[in-house]
Amino acid sequence: MVDSTGKPVAGTGVSFSLGSGASFDGGGPQVAATTDASGIATSPSIVAGQVAGTFTAVATATGVTAPARFALDDLAAGPPHLSRVRGNSQAAVVGAHYRHLLEVRVRNAAGHPVAGATVTFSLGAAGGGTGSTAGASFAGGADQATATTNAKGIASSPRLTANTTAGSFAATAALTGGGTVVFSLRNRAAPPAVVTAGVGAGESATAGSPFPVRLAVTVTDENGNPVGGVAVTFLAPQDGASGRFHGRRRTVRVRTDTRGIAVAPAFTANDTPGGYVVRAVAARHSAAFALVNEPRSR
Repeated sequence: MVDSTGKPVAGTGVSFSLGSGASFDGGGPQVAATTDASGIATSPSIVAGQVAGTFTAVATATGVTAPARFALDDLAAGPPHLSRVRGNSQAAVVGAHYRHLLEVRVRNAAGHPVAGATVTFSLGAAGGGTGSTAGASFAGGADQATATTNAKGIASSPRLTANTTAGSFAATAALTGGGTVVFSLRNRAAPPAVVTAGVGAGESATAGSPFPVRLAVTVTDENGNPVGGVAVTFLAPQDGASGRFHGRRRTVRVRTDTRGIAVAPAFTANDTPGGYVVRAVAARHSAAFALVNEPRSR
């Protein structure tokens, strides 16, 4: 408020009035305020009414013939919107904690944060062990937990712990009253712990001939999960009864596939009859193939 010369007028009472069922914070469609040293009077926060539509708020002051008018709009109420904030597309080693919590934000129809909303977080199977389903759990082994949104509209889950089965699974966050979002999570296998020889572990071939079954191993972690991308070195004896891989190589290195399997190139017996061992080594663990070069028929 200013006087006729344009100077701010302090200490003047101003009455604010609302319409359309709206009210000021604390209740009531009317409230009084006093101008400050800058000539400004400020109303409390306004709470929208129950009916959507535009309306006019008015500010009047004693001695002022023309009131100030404010055009306001009550938006139609709509369902709150739930969105992911953090925690999607992350991975953890089996049995370990996930780095990030699952976090969501709740906004109202106007896009403003909603505080005090209840969100339920649900995880994949909380069991574990070979042959079970990949999943995780919250503290105490629970696969469900609820949280309330803060002043910024954000709700956070408790800490997640991967179970002992490697694989991908989904977690969900559901808002009470409607709305669900999905998080994609993955349990990674632990470091290699066991190397197991395949069906070629005890085969034989005529001296100078290729072995019928290629040498192969499966690499798993301590929980029996296959470990992919691991380098496996196959080593044949240097002297005596032995053999060579394709290209006349005594040693070859092969990486495991997504099933934890590494298959060596074709292996051919040398000309010396007798039994021997070919070793397959991965991350300080190994498996042995007991092979025999049979004498040639005369």
